[in-house]
Amino acid sequence: TARPFFLAISDYRAPQHLLYTFLSYPVVRLLGASEWAIRLPAFAAGVGLVVLAFLAGRKWFGRAGGLFAAVFVAANPLLVHYSVNGRAYTLQIAAVVLLWMAAYGMADDARRRWPVLLVAAGVVGLVAIPTTAFALVGTYAWLGLALLWRERGDRSRQMRRCLELAGCG
Repeated sequence: TARPFFLAISDYRAPQHLLYTFLSYPVVRLLGASEWAIRLPAFAAGVGLVVLAFLAGRKWFGRAGGLFAAVFVAANPLLVHYSVNGRAYTLQIAAVVLLWMAAYGMADDARRRWPVLLVAAGVVGLVAIPTTAFALVGTYAWLGLALLWRERGDRSRQMRRCLELAGCG
């Protein structure tokens, strides 16, 4: 992030995460190239991950489950390390949690916000770290089966929901 912007996002010789470079570049320009400034986007994503863990836990397991999930994420040494190491791992984890929440919502109802969130979370996760593709494949496979099962009595709705999922992919 100390180099010119276009060079920073196009040079893959050093191990880097593209989305993290995008996010840290303005922070470094604004706050300087000190170590804490470079790590600030990862820290912010780690704090956001605690909130996402609470929301996901509450959605699936109730308020107590949400609090447990948030405490578990906040106290997990590996996730704390990811939150301060200046890489995109917490961004990827947050994107996968959002992906799962969107898939769960999309399987539950047909509102338009779920496919948008599904695509956005997948794109952010892939740009953060390409290994998000594994979570995408698993999530899309689960969601495809869930949609087929949910609409099992109506072939036209099955086809429409599966085409919607394919469009998201």
